[in-house]
Amino acid sequence: CFLGSFCICPPFFTGRNCDYDTRIRRCDFIPHGEWVQKGCSYCRCMYGVLHCVPHVFHKDCDDSEEEVRWNRSSAVSMNPLAHFLFFTFSLPVSLLLTHVFT
Repeated sequence: CFLGSFCICPPFFTGRNCDYDTRIRRCDFIPHGEWVQKGCSYCRCMYGVLHCVPHVFHKDCDDSEEEVRWNRSSAVSMNPLAHFLFFTFSLPVSLLLTHVFT
């Protein structure tokens, strides 16, 4: 690190002090980048480390509990067939609309 302000990180490492290994992509069962509720805190998994903002939730929570609540977005679980069908049907419709309005 130079003058305590920035570092040139070796391969696979990132962060101000090169403290995150980019090869680690999960916090136990939570994927990288996902937000979860842990007790009364709101946490995000970043390179295998759970970073939390404390005391975000005030109702129906207990800071002593270690249970992690993860509400997966329905967009994340969209299957490849849905992607295929969406693009298959949206292309002809968009072509038709462009032809009609030109």
